[in-house]
Amino acid sequence: MAISDIDKTLRNVIVFTLADGIIHDGEADYIHALGTQLDISPADIDAAIAEVQEGKKSITVPRDQAQAERLVHYLVQAAVADHQVDATERAVLSKLAQRAGMAEAAVDV
Repeated sequence: MAISDIDKTLRNVIVFTLADGIIHDGEADYIHALGTQLDISPADIDAAIAEVQEGKKSITVPRDQAQAERLVHYLVQAAVADHQVDATERAVLSKLAQRAGMAEAAVDV
């Protein structure tokens, strides 16, 4: 992935975790773990969280099929990170899976 794609991926995950208005502890842990996996520094992760919290919140699905599927996978992991998947998160996952051309079962959490 290009650096901008990594940045977009992390931002998309942050936006998703804010679907219920707050980033719960488990979600924050997941965001930091994912950021580390994507080779993003802790300071840059925290800066991205702050920027997303203050800015426009929309998820951009990549046009590339593999990247779109990877994003949906990351979002499913984020959804279960706080052990509570609410109706809003389920609806967003369903819509994004459809836009990514994935089966509904891929996001059944």
